[in-house]
Amino acid sequence: MGLFKDNTTDTQASKQAVVQEDVAGVATLESFLAPNIEAVKPVTKKISDRLPPFTVKAIPAAQASEIRKKHTKTTKAPGKGNGFIQSTDGEGNMLDMIIACTVVPDFNSAELQKSYGVMGAQSLVGTMLLPGEHADLSALVAEVNGFDSEMQEEIEKAKN
Repeated sequence: MGLFKDNTTDTQASKQAVVQEDVAGVATLESFLAPNIEAVKPVTKKISDRLPPFTVKAIPAAQASEIRKKHTKTTKAPGKGNGFIQSTDGEGNMLDMIIACTVVPDFNSAELQKSYGVMGAQSLVGTMLLPGEHADLSALVAEVNGFDSEMQEEIEKAKN
């Protein structure tokens, strides 16, 4: 007999044991199953007096990781033999996060880009938003994606 028993009764019994709530109220496996997880709803918020409200959605960690990888480069560390250094373009990373998470307006809209006289979502964000609006939208994107807004404020302060 192999490592895995082909016994349905044993499997069902062990699943029931795993999904029952612990006496202390600790979450069970069942509480983590996809149908039991509350979806993160998009947030609509006015970030500027001159612009209509923006709607921002959360993205999965895997998509955020792909965006971060796109903006991370590895270079040989000078004087470190075979050592390497990784650096991330924080501004480029956040710009792509803004584009990926913003539902309204759609920065990929050719019509919207044309109205501002630019081509490409990155150019549109840079042309459409004032620096303070960009910072506020960045903070909203971070907050909707589960990053601590207080920590984000500290990061912005440190940048300035």
